[in-house]
Amino acid sequence: MDPTALGALATTAVSLVLPFLGKAGEAFSEKAGEKMFEFLRSRFKKKPAAAEALGALEKTPKDPARQQAVQEHVQELLAEDSAALQQLQELLAEMRDQRGPAVVIHQKAGANSNQIGQAFGNVSFGKD
Repeated sequence: MDPTALGALATTAVSLVLPFLGKAGEAFSEKAGEKMFEFLRSRFKKKPAAAEALGALEKTPKDPARQQAVQEHVQELLAEDSAALQQLQELLAEMRDQRGPAVVIHQKAGANSNQIGQAFGNVSFGKD
């Protein structure tokens, strides 16, 4: 899988964990986040730096630097471990199938920022 796609999967994985860690969001988001967090924690057991980054994110989930650090470790994991990649894709497919009809994500960024992510289903982009 190409690096851009791996980066998108890593971003998706971390974005699902954030509502669970922040203890805010819909029930689906928290359940999905918990599943994703457990997946990452189990996969990072043999990678001390990745486990440390995930632990730091758990303490301060709103810190963009910690989010980025975990995304980088997830991307590295997916590039190295095809079984983890397959398991993550299956987990995301399962979550997509269980999700309700609509999920709204509000995100703001500066004019010169690049953002990567995945969106499934009926998607529209617009301004608030």
